[in-house]
Amino acid sequence: MTVALYIRVSTDEQAEHGTSVDVQKERLTAFAKSQGWSDIELYIDDGFTGTNIDRPALKRLIRHVENGKIKTVIVYKLDRLGRKQKDVLHLLEDIFEKNNVAFKSATEPFDTATPLGKAMLGILAVFAQLERDMIVERTTSGRRHRISQGIWHGGRVPFGYDWINGQLVVVPEDARLVQEVYKRYLNGHSRLAIAEWIASRSKARSFDHAAIRDMLARPVYMGKLIMAGEIVDGNHEKIIDEQTWYAAQMETVRRANGASPVGEYLLTGLLECGECGANIVHVKRKTNRGGKTYLYELYACRNQHVRAKDRTNPSCRLGYFRRSDIEEFVMNTINQYKLDPHLLFVDTANDKPDEIIN
Repeated sequence: MTVALYIRVSTDEQAEHGTSVDVQKERLTAFAKSQGWSDIELYIDDGFTGTNIDRPALKRLIRHVENGKIKTVIVYKLDRLGRKQKDVLHLLEDIFEKNNVAFKSATEPFDTATPLGKAMLGILAVFAQLERDMIVERTTSGRRHRISQGIWHGGRVPFGYDWINGQLVVVPEDARLVQEVYKRYLNGHSRLAIAEWIASRSKARSFDHAAIRDMLARPVYMGKLIMAGEIVDGNHEKIIDEQTWYAAQMETVRRANGASPVGEYLLTGLLECGECGANIVHVKRKTNRGGKTYLYELYACRNQHVRAKDRTNPSCRLGYFRRSDIEEFVMNTINQYKLDPHLLFVDTANDKPDEIIN
């Protein structure tokens, strides 16, 4: 049976409170040794928020607890386990206690085997959530204050800009790429094709169709910011004029309603899903096996390929099909009509060929 050392840190907490992965690992390892436990296993969620339990290492820990591989779980502080009282109590009562797994904090003295210890743990969970809620409130207030002054609210700096002396500053060579992205999009190119184009010209970011989608939707590029769902003026230099940005939003709506972009595929703009009626999109996927890279070109319903919130029919299950198979089928069908022109002029009512007009 193993003692599990669970470690979680988010970027903000690591910077502000010094609870880095290394610090927690050192303290927890020392605590385990002081208790005479040598069979330990580390479970580390680096850069994950404590506001939900959707974390890879925590999921693995839960799975091992339920499989009977863990006898004790140790954390640096209770809030490492979670920031919401509901989540903490679920883990303690429905996962750990149910599977006869002890739980300990290296910095907080409580014993879950006693009624008083359980009560103390519940109180700590309440304060962990309160602390998180206060952090969110302060962050939201500070964010809105900065935006009201036209200042970028923080976070990852948008591609095309740099953050210098508290100000977004245009990076000319990247800004030209952003302008070209908008131009290509309005000329009908797909987001995937645009992502491949810009990825071949800049290594500053990782570009895929989702990155292009976000770039096209951000008003920061026309010198604006978003506050409480409304677009307000920023004090930074724009890269895209307002007319171009709004034209891109209209193009996104147009495509969402079924219009397909131009592209190099044989059937671009000609296919629609037989399950839900949405337009078919082109998908490129790469996999690495045995030191080799394989490229797969596919057709798929947009309702399966785009983000869940962008789907018009979330229940569609059409699937993914090889581009070569679909195009070969279409070409073979066209050739059949070519070899027997009468097939093009069948009267469906009488099931007889109409007169062929030369």
